[in-house]
Amino acid sequence: MQLVRRALLVVGRLAQRRDGATIQELCDALDIPGASMHRLLAALEEEQFISRHRHSRRIFLGPAAADVGLAARRVAPIGPLLRDRLAELAAQTGEAVLLTELLDNRAICTFRCGGELMEQLSVAVGSTLPLHATAEARTLLIDMSRPEIARLLAGSDLTGYSPRTPRSVSEVFTRVALIRQHGYGVSYDEFDAGIWSLAAPVRNGVGQVVATVAVATAEARVGRPALIDNLRAAVLAMTRAASAELGYQDHL
Repeated sequence: MQLVRRALLVVGRLAQRRDGATIQELCDALDIPGASMHRLLAALEEEQFISRHRHSRRIFLGPAAADVGLAARRVAPIGPLLRDRLAELAAQTGEAVLLTELLDNRAICTFRCGGELMEQLSVAVGSTLPLHATAEARTLLIDMSRPEIARLLAGSDLTGYSPRTPRSVSEVFTRVALIRQHGYGVSYDEFDAGIWSLAAPVRNGVGQVVATVAVATAEARVGRPALIDNLRAAVLAMTRAASAELGYQDHL
């Protein structure tokens, strides 16, 4: 019983620390001896309830813990955690801002705010975005292999919302490759008519893409290169800061 209790304490402590923790920090916080902690962490890592950053060796919740949390809540938005940053981005750019997460293999909008386009956007909080037709959704796929992406798209009819919408798995692969190359994705009039959007990934402490942040504006406005540059810089700065807040250390 003590082993189970200690395991739950470790998982609970890591759930409160989105920047992860060192072994010593866990020992001090939970009053567990070092030797016992090492054995416990080895068992939890083997079962994927924890993960270790490959360079810093800080400890984070692993995919098995995430699966348990998702099963318990079904939808686990991080929107409330990033609410202030998202509101700041909307105020800074004057555009609509959307947060999208991949939940149950669906791209779900979990937060949106700001901008004059709010009434023109068909995407509402809780709605599903097509994986092939929006930068917000495609950016969620950037760490997946071609077979993984193909499996996700297998259940979609790849609806052509406009002439610019990708209509084949191959076209989606090409768009995802460009997002990997540039670090952000763009969509033009692909889903909502007349809407341009730019999305970038948010990563957690072990480098997993957990969400995308996007700004959306009228396509007619993006003929101004300075506006595109400003929007891109603002989104990338925000997602870097949000990822760092979740424990991601891309400099290591």
